[in-house]
Amino acid sequence: MANSLSLRITNIGSSSSIYISDIHDGKDQNGRVNNRKPYQYVPANGSVVVLFTEQVKYSYENGAIRSFIDQGLIETFFVMGEVNLLSTDEDGSYKLNVSYEGNTFYLRDNTNSDVGTNINVKAGNSVDETGGDIQLQGGNSDNNNGGYIGLTGGEGTNGGTVTIYGGRGSTGTAGNITLAAGDKPTGNGGSVNIYGGPAWVAGAEAGGVNIYGGNSITTGEASISGSILIEAGGIG
Repeated sequence: MANSLSLRITNIGSSSSIYISDIHDGKDQNGRVNNRKPYQYVPANGSVVVLFTEQVKYSYENGAIRSFIDQGLIETFFVMGEVNLLSTDEDGSYKLNVSYEGNTFYLRDNTNSDVGTNINVKAGNSVDETGGDIQLQGGNSDNNNGGYIGLTGGEGTNGGTVTIYGGRGSTGTAGNITLAAGDKPTGNGGSVNIYGGPAWVAGAEAGGVNIYGGNSITTGEASISGSILIEAGGIG
């Protein structure tokens, strides 16, 4: 794991210091412990920040850190740059859990309550300048496939909907939505595929693909509704 990721441990349930006995600097290629540290003390009403090494990861998942979380004595934040993610307590009051499994970070609701926890990702607003961006990007690979981005609605009695909107323009243009396949300098360009959902039982109707131009709310000769343009690619 990258050493830029740290874990902030805060003492919230003990009037005295809590010490964590199973933290060290990691293991060498033969599995031997390197540079064992003394106990990490977390002072009463205080906190410490430790690098999220493999051994800290183990302590967080199965060792002393996890035990103190389960007892309600500490709470933890992951710290990476300006991102702080609160982990869940034993009673599930926060409902949100951050974990690291199989080279992947997960931010998820691990409870099965009547109403699932929402996760809201929102960039900052601006008065005079451009609002903050949100960028989702799959990882690059030098010698294998690049990472993908998947947006999937949840399963249920009715499946969850995935909706993408362009922003409203108050005095300027409305926000556009652009779907563009990737290019390859020495080969074929990527395709954009849109499918309706399949039907799995006899008599059921498979989902269609509907494409609409925008409506014009006002009437009159100057009103123009949105058009639909389908154009094959050119050469050159």
